[in-house]
Amino acid sequence: MPELPEVETIRRQLAPRLEGRRIVRVVIHDPRWCEPVAPAEVVAAVEGRRIEALRRRGKYFDFALSDDVHLLWHLRRLTTAHLHHPSDITSERALEIMRLSMVRDRDRHFRWLLIDAFLMICSAALVVVPGPNVIGYYFAFRVVGHYLSWRGARQGLDAVTWTTAPCDPLIDLRDALHLEPPQRDARIDELAERMRLPRLALFVNRLCWPASVEPRPAAGA
Repeated sequence: MPELPEVETIRRQLAPRLEGRRIVRVVIHDPRWCEPVAPAEVVAAVEGRRIEALRRRGKYFDFALSDDVHLLWHLRRLTTAHLHHPSDITSERALEIMRLSMVRDRDRHFRWLLIDAFLMICSAALVVVPGPNVIGYYFAFRVVGHYLSWRGARQGLDAVTWTTAPCDPLIDLRDALHLEPPQRDARIDELAERMRLPRLALFVNRLCWPASVEPRPAAGA
């Protein structure tokens, strides 16, 4: 189930693409998604209206439509996902690499979850010290972060059905990582535009060179 930061991130990405556009057609595949309102009522109330704004209420998206109509949308738990992989490896190998990565993440976050939980409990001894228990807060935030990451890795391993698709540009992206920084950055920007991923350069820099490479503005920003 998406957490609040994920919901807000998705809202920020969707808002500039949806606000000002008109809903031409609505299809509700499962009546349970709009209970207790009948699907036909939702379709009649939403179709043809303009999206004035996309806001967030808790974990719900609030589509503010024309004529003061609001449509609430809750992101469902993810049960399927699509894995794009370089086209020079098989889908079986791509799934194997993905699962090994998730297993490492699951085990690493669980290990740190136990360590930080122990340290958070130990920090309770500082309650006798006047003022806020900053150390306790620090470890509490770490516990929550590692718990959510551990749970996400478990979800990806145990509850998600994966499909795969080969992607030629990912071969070029992999090769670009071995170039010198100026040529590498230019090549990544070119591939980002090709794959319609404006933040690809920022993602690659943070993933591969978190300490030595400063994030650069996305192409076209």
